[in-house]
Amino acid sequence: MKRILNERRASGMNKKQRDLLSNLIRANDDEEAGGLSFREVTGNLFIFLLAGHETSAHFLAFMFGLLALDQEEQERLFQHVTTVLGDRDATYGDFNALDRVLATIHESLRLYPPVPTIPKDCVVDTVIGAQAASDEGAKGSRAVKIMKGTKVSLQFAAVMHNPLYWKDPEVFDPSRFLEDPSRARDGTFLPFSTGARSCIGRRFSEVESVAIASTLIRHFKISIDNKLFKDIPGESPLERRARLLKAEKRLTLFPIDLPLVFTRR
Repeated sequence: MKRILNERRASGMNKKQRDLLSNLIRANDDEEAGGLSFREVTGNLFIFLLAGHETSAHFLAFMFGLLALDQEEQERLFQHVTTVLGDRDATYGDFNALDRVLATIHESLRLYPPVPTIPKDCVVDTVIGAQAASDEGAKGSRAVKIMKGTKVSLQFAAVMHNPLYWKDPEVFDPSRFLEDPSRARDGTFLPFSTGARSCIGRRFSEVESVAIASTLIRHFKISIDNKLFKDIPGESPLERRARLLKAEKRLTLFPIDLPLVFTRR
C-alpha cells in the first residue's frame, strides 16, 4: 500500500485527477487540517481493494457458472445486452437499461452471497422482536433478549434460501427481480446487508458488475469444459450445480474449481 501511494504521489497529480487513489492522497496531504492520517488512507485503500474487487470477482464467477449451466437464460441475457448496446461498449448511462443484467447479478448474489454470514458483538443488553415460523408461514412474534457480550451470527444465506420468503429458492431465476424489482431492496435480500450499516459500496459493486458482465456476455459464450467436468448419469440439475459450484469460504465465498470455456461469439 505504501508503495502504491508513494508511486502515485511521486508521479505528480493534477487537479483533474479525481480517481479514488488521488482523492485519498489529497486527504492525507490535508491531515493537519483534519484530513485522513496515512494509516486511515491505507486502511481505506485496502478495504476498497478487498471489498470492492474480491467480492465482485467471486460472485461474477458464480454467475458465469450458473449461466453456463443454463444456456437458455444465457441466450436471453445475450439478446438483452445486444438489444441495449448493439456493437458498442456499455457506459454508465446504460445502467438502468441493462436491467436483466442487474437482475441476473442479484439472483446470483442471492444464491451465492460472497459474505454468507456476518458476526456481530452485542455491546448492550438488547431486546428484539422475532417471528416464529413454520412451513405454513409466520406463527406470531415474541421478544428475544440478547445479553451484552453475546456473539451473534447473522445467517444471510439462510434467509435468501428460505422458502418462506422466496418462491422456489433453489431455482436460478433472474426474472424474479424483473417481475418485482423491490425484492432487491427488501429485508430478505441481504448480500449487501441491510439497514443503516449496509454495504457502502453497493452501488459501486452493481455498476462495476453490470459493466463487466454485459461486456463478457456480448463477446463470449460461456460453457462448461466437459473434458474437466464429466457428466454423471442420473444426476439431477441441482446436484450437478452443487458439484460444479462447490464453494469454500475464507474471507469471502468462492468457487473451488470452476472449469468454464469462454468462446468468442
